Amino acid sequence: GLRFHVDAQTAIIGSANPVGGAWKEGKIDLDKIAMIKPLLDRFDLIFTFKDKRDENTDLEYAQQKAEMENRPRPDYTAYIVKHIMYTKQRYPKPKFSDEATVMLNRYYADVRKRFGSPRIRETIFMIARNLARFKLKDTIDAADAKETMQYYNFILLEMEMVVVAVARNPREEAYE
Repeated sequence: GLRFHVDAQTAIIGSANPVGGAWKEGKIDLDKIAMIKPLLDRFDLIFTFKDKRDENTDLEYAQQKAEMENRPRPDYTAYIVKHIMYTKQRYPKPKFSDEATVMLNRYYADVRKRFGSPRIRETIFMIARNLARFKLKDTIDAADAKETMQYYNFILLEMEMVVVAVARNPREEAYE
């Protein structure tokens, strides 16, 4: 009967097929995912995989796959594990530059104006932080913020939502 709040990050990966078995050509309709809307809204990132059926593309894929069958495949697992461990130890929480913070806040406000939940801000900032950590950086700069906004725009584009303009660096705006 006791309730406790544990502040811990959790990763949940879900997979869903559209109702009816296939997406309409070129359109991802979130209404076709058989899931309660408030639950679907809790997913930070939604990636779509489309099965484009084109004979020429399929033949080219099969040929490339056949050529790769007998080649040895490199295993980068050990390197990736070491890289992740190193970034967690050396760059646990990169700091946001003033420019990056302004850019990401403007972008969030534009995204939020059109659709989405307040949790989108945390998602965008988490992506920027992880991007900087991946690049082994202590500070999240304007370039990282711009790359984060472009990445999130790609996700929005896949769901045929309006792509939001990438916020400009306030220093460049002031200079111009």
